[in-house]
Amino acid sequence: MNKLRLSIASVFAAECSIWFTVIITIWAELAPGLKNFLKALTGHHWVTKSWAAVIVFLVVLAFYYMTRQSANISQLTKGVNRLIMSVILGTVIVVGFFYWHSL
Repeated sequence: MNKLRLSIASVFAAECSIWFTVIITIWAELAPGLKNFLKALTGHHWVTKSWAAVIVFLVVLAFYYMTRQSANISQLTKGVNRLIMSVILGTVIVVGFFYWHSL
């Protein structure tokens, strides 16, 4: 197992999970039918979103790891920087949306 390639794949999978969660959270708030569907699957829409985020992470991780041939430390550094920005931007978007939504 190539640890550097796995690290890069993990970073990319985490980014995808973050953006999936941001999108599905806002979409479910704007579309009551989607929120009800998510709630019906596990009993609460946040539980379903959490399981879906884990599945997105694992699928992207496996696919990216299997299809990525080369890996270097520069790619990992850039990926970690993108991941940090995704966390910050995703948080700002969700908090901003809920602030706007509560007005």
